[in-house]
Parts: sequence; structure tokens; C-alpha cells
Amino acid sequence: MKKKFRECAVKSYMYIINHINVCRSKKIVFIAMGGGYNDSSRAVSEKLHLADPSFEIFWYFEKGKESDSHIPNYIHKITNYKQYLYHLATAKFWCTCGYPNHYFYKNKNQNAITFWHGDRAIKKILCDAGHTEGYETNHSDLMTSGSDFYEKLIKSAFCYYGFVLKTGCPRNDVLFNSDEEFCNNVKKCLSIPKGKRILLYAPTFRDHSVIEQTENIDIERTLNALDAKSGEEWICLGRFHPKTQGLNRFTSKKIIDVSAYYDMADLLCIADCLITDYSSAATDYIIRKKPMFLYQADRDSYSKSDRSLYFDMKKSPFFIATNQDELECLIRECSQSDAIKNCNDISKYYGMYETGHASDDVVSYIMNQIKSK
Repeated sequence: MKKKFRECAVKSYMYIINHINVCRSKKIVFIAMGGGYNDSSRAVSEKLHLADPSFEIFWYFEKGKESDSHIPNYIHKITNYKQYLYHLATAKFWCTCGYPNHYFYKNKNQNAITFWHGDRAIKKILCDAGHTEGYETNHSDLMTSGSDFYEKLIKSAFCYYGFVLKTGCPRNDVLFNSDEEFCNNVKKCLSIPKGKRILLYAPTFRDHSVIEQTENIDIERTLNALDAKSGEEWICLGRFHPKTQGLNRFTSKKIIDVSAYYDMADLLCIADCLITDYSSAATDYIIRKKPMFLYQADRDSYSKSDRSLYFDMKKSPFFIATNQDELECLIRECSQSDAIKNCNDISKYYGMYETGHASDDVVSYIMNQIKSK
């Protein structure tokens, strides 16, 4: 009852604000997963400002994340939930990584653009995973897709049957377009010593165990295998899920915890190799055409206790290890040409059609919406 009352109050408040104020045609509100400045929302926000600096760009931040130094000065910061509702009610555009709450009020002249933090999933999400409450996308006017796989997933997981812009995931544009200067700046920000090769280890979250993601892999042995394979010295960047930050069990000086770094895409750009498990980061990283391995020591328990998977991993083109010895064997045997072929095979498996200019295409959509009214 209390929840229903709150939802009704929110919708009524937004309705009143919307009807006593004129929605500003060049006002847009962004929010990203985790309430920070990242993901596809960040990519589109920056492209929009470059295309037309007269846009009023508002961002909703979770407490404490509004003070991050990397946030551009032109952004209007929202930190209060009531202010957030006010700005949504008076903005022409909403741009969210996730889905607008089904009880938000949006009139027919407002436009909602919805992203998700992934495109080519391995583990089942939202309605496909049986979590149906609140995952309504009736507010969305546009979603983007970077693969045949995700086009189908949008319908089954989001129950969305509206317009899909088939151009790729905006947050992945940087994986096509980042240059040496960009990568060096990210490394400098993370205080990574020059000349080091970089392994990015990015396990996903386990509902049933917050430590199982790190207890089965031996990063020291993995780095030694990479050292021996390449003849160069490697370090590891550990990227852990927000729910498990601070709980990882690695203490080696060769492992840098980058869980608090604000955007995963930047980390994928600087990595020379990726190890993950069930994360869609694996299918973003294939754009880089570099070695990528799935470490799935707990696959049976994960699929039973956490999430079921979209397909039989044994029949997929991924390089998969179920124990440390298998992982080191994969590292030893994987040549650069093998890595490139594997990335291409995974791309074909999902029917990927990322373009590298998805952000530009979303901005063009926004501009056309203004012109058409």
C-alpha cells in the first residue's frame, strides 16, 4: 500500500509540474547505471554537447558521485530525487541506462531513449531471468542494438516492441576510436607503470557468494603464464562488481583494484587481455581483437544458484577454462591470429553489427526529433 501511494504521488507530482511548465525542446536529462558519469549515457552526452553546445544537459548523480573531477563543467548536476523528477517533467528528452520507472509521468511530446549496460549477453537478464516486476518499457521511444541477438533480447527481456536504432551500443564507440593518447591518459590516471602489459580481470556478481568470484582463480600464476608467453611483464587490473567492491581477496602488488574507476569502456581500451566469466564485457571486448578468456570454474553452481545462461557454453565459440590449469593452457596456446579469429567467430555467433558511431546516430535522432515537431 505504501509503495503504491508513493508511486501515485510521484506520478501526480510530475503531471502537475509538466502541465504548469513548458517542456524545453533542448533540455535533456541523463542517468547512468550506478548513478555515476559513465556508459552509453556518457558517450551520447559528450557527442551531443559537441554537436550543439546550446543543449541544456542535466545529469542525475547518486550521493557523492557528483563531485568526480572527470565530469565536464557544462553539465547541470542533479543530486536530489525531487529535483530529478522536476527536471524529467520539464525536459524534452530522457536518456537512461536502464529503464524509466513505469510510474513516471511522460507526455506524448517527450522522448525517452533507453540503453542497457550490455548488448550481447551470456547470462539471462530481466524478464528472461524471471524478474518481471517493474521492468516495463512503455515509456521508451528508442532503444539501440548492436547485434541480431540483442534485437531479440530487447523483446524477450524488456518486453519492448518499439523503435530500435540498429547502430551499436554508444558506450562501445570508444573501443573503435580510442587512440594512443587516449589510452596513455587512462593509464596515467590509474598510475600504471610504463612498459607494462595489462590483464583486465572483471568477474560478474554472484547472488549466492560474494567471494566465490575470486577464490578459484590464481592471478599470480595467470600473470606468470602471460609473462612467459610474451616475454614481457604483466600487471592485473581487478574490476569487481559494485556490490563486492572491497571484498576481493587479492593482495599482490601486481594487482591494482580499479573497481572505483568510473567507466568500464576505458579499461577495455587499455587492456591487452581480458578474463571474465559471464559478463557481457566479453562481447564488447571482441571489438579490440585481442585475447579474451572466460574463467568459469563455478559454471554449474552459478547457473543453478544465480542466473541461467542464454546458450550452452560448450557449444559456443568462446575460449573457456574451468580451472587454473586449463586457463594457463589457453594462454600458452593462443596466438594473436587465434585471438583475432576467435573475436570474429564470437561476432558472427551473435550477429554483431557495431559501427563505432552509435553515439553520433543517437544524436542525429535527437536533432531530428526537434526538427520534426
